[in-house]
Amino acid sequence: MIDWNEQQQWTVGDIVRRMREEAKIGLEQLSRGLCSVATLSRIEAGEREMDLLLAWRIFQRLGYKIDKYEPYATEEELQQWEQRSQMEELAFREDTERLACAIQTYRQQWGEKVEKNPLQRQFLAYMQGFLCMQEGDFQEAKELLEAAAEEIAPSREQMVENAALGEMELEILNALSDIYEHMGEVEKSEKLREMLLENIGREKKELKSI
Repeated sequence: MIDWNEQQQWTVGDIVRRMREEAKIGLEQLSRGLCSVATLSRIEAGEREMDLLLAWRIFQRLGYKIDKYEPYATEEELQQWEQRSQMEELAFREDTERLACAIQTYRQQWGEKVEKNPLQRQFLAYMQGFLCMQEGDFQEAKELLEAAAEEIAPSREQMVENAALGEMELEILNALSDIYEHMGEVEKSEKLREMLLENIGREKKELKSI
């Protein structure tokens, strides 16, 4: 068990490594679809820093949410964080008009930085997919959420089996299962739900703050 009373003496890389080892998650499992194994290894060794988006996703997979990472983030990262949080809130409230505007604003404001970053692309495909679901365009929602899933791994079976999945990834796959069911693709829906239940049962951890 990690002694959190000592955490102020650790680097962020130390914290990731100790959490990962305590959870018995391998480097490949934790990094899959987020960054290379070599990059994660350098982060843990203190040789490379994480941006806020990567940190958010890695800590999610470890079962934690970050609320004290602001001192390490740039002004741009914090602005993007606030915008993404607003989009998630709008999606939850099913405020489709404002969500559509927020997605468009984000794309226009950050341009190539979004297109070049797979985690950014995945998040926007996730938000756009939920928007299409709420508007009743299930075919478009299916394509977008499948694209979001494929940003993590080309094979969803590979992503779920023996994987460490974060809250957002589970939400994407659960929504995709709902879409398959709605569109009559029952076998796909049941297979995905079965894998999700297996993963959730295996992880079964409460999201904690650090």
